Amino acid sequence: MPSAARPAGSTRVRTCLVTATIGLLAALMIVANPFASRASATAIPIVFPLEKRVTVLHDYLAPRVGHLHQGTDLMAPKMTREMAAVGGIVTLRVSSYNGLPSYSLWLAGDDGHGYFYIHINNDTPGTDDGAGGLQYAFAPGLQSGMHVQKGQFIAYVGDSGNAESVGPHLHFEIHETTSISSPSMDPYDSLIAAPLYNETQPPVGVTRYEQSNANILYLGTWIDFSATGASGGSYKYADSPARAIITFKGTRLDLIATRGVTQGKARVYLDGADKGVIDFSATSTVRQVKVWSTGTVTSAAHKVELIWLGQAGVAGGTRINVDAVDVAGALTKAALPAIEQTDTRFHYAGTWATVDTTSASGGSLAETKTGGSSVTLHFHGSYLVWLTRVSSSCGIAKVSVDGKTPVLVDLYSATTYFKKAVWNTGVLPYGAHTVVISWNGTKNASALQTTIGIDAVQVLGTLD
Repeated sequence: MPSAARPAGSTRVRTCLVTATIGLLAALMIVANPFASRASATAIPIVFPLEKRVTVLHDYLAPRVGHLHQGTDLMAPKMTREMAAVGGIVTLRVSSYNGLPSYSLWLAGDDGHGYFYIHINNDTPGTDDGAGGLQYAFAPGLQSGMHVQKGQFIAYVGDSGNAESVGPHLHFEIHETTSISSPSMDPYDSLIAAPLYNETQPPVGVTRYEQSNANILYLGTWIDFSATGASGGSYKYADSPARAIITFKGTRLDLIATRGVTQGKARVYLDGADKGVIDFSATSTVRQVKVWSTGTVTSAAHKVELIWLGQAGVAGGTRINVDAVDVAGALTKAALPAIEQTDTRFHYAGTWATVDTTSASGGSLAETKTGGSSVTLHFHGSYLVWLTRVSSSCGIAKVSVDGKTPVLVDLYSATTYFKKAVWNTGVLPYGAHTVVISWNGTKNASALQTTIGIDAVQVLGTLD
């Protein structure tokens, strides 16, 4: 209900009237609103504008006396705290209605939208006297022109303005721009998707790590995507075979992600145990959602693996994403252990020479420049990385996976580097696989020789 104040008069006991009126209002709202479908339903990433969740009724554009309803009414007890839906600049609005103070608040959001909070409290707590003043209307110390953070306490629910006969509630509006005269928008989808203020930030004792943290290991193709409302302003997503490995030492990890129409499903493992499927999909975009949690675990080292499934969500999308992780403890470096080329599970053919050097993984590597030389690796898993030396004397190798058409890998580099990850299988279906690395006898035009080498491999799985 849009605002102002209410009929003059002293404190009145009218519990029955208010109860009956609220019941009638709720009954009218529950009936499908024939006008609501005309509004553009766009989910904007906000936090719920009250400290606790209440029923959200779709009463946007419902008929009112002389106008259509421009927001959504959130019924709540007086003095329920109202929270900033987004970060932005506040304007405290004080007027009168039928001789009594009427309070509202305009929030010019950092996201470019405006947010209107109407029917803010004007009563002394426990009364209906209309004499509460600013101290029981707005958060302590709040003044016009201040910048508030998303989820910050800004005001109290009340019934000032023309809400006297309806009962305490927050009339909440979203506008297209930060101008109060800009058109309103249907807030329903945004409110339905909105987390509570204390669900968007890590609790005390928990550290948030962004998806870009170097300790997170991404396998396959992950794309950086900038998005307003995402934690840190961006997230990573995958839409092809991919995996993310996150290791931590502590008692809990929460995965923060985006939900939306482009998103699909992933399987998640904790310490090697299958923990089921995460569905990232939603009918509208919502940022910074806690999509999965380890729950409380023993204080120790733990590993979380997120695997793209290629399974569609509600709107047909198959992406999965990582926005951030909240950790009760500390994130640790996720890495695949190196298996040295001296391991008996490396099956060599032809002529290979051992080159001892402290620069190599494990202190040595194997190299060849002889026809018919190859190394075969059998593994059970989903990913393998080949590490070796690259230099001006290195040539081109031939690599095949599971007997398929080989690819050529050029090991030439004007500068010498050791332990270089020169090739990987990509994320494969979990199972038995075979990789063959062969001398090809060819080289880059700038290369001095045709030497190829193998220093170590990293395997997600086990080498056979």
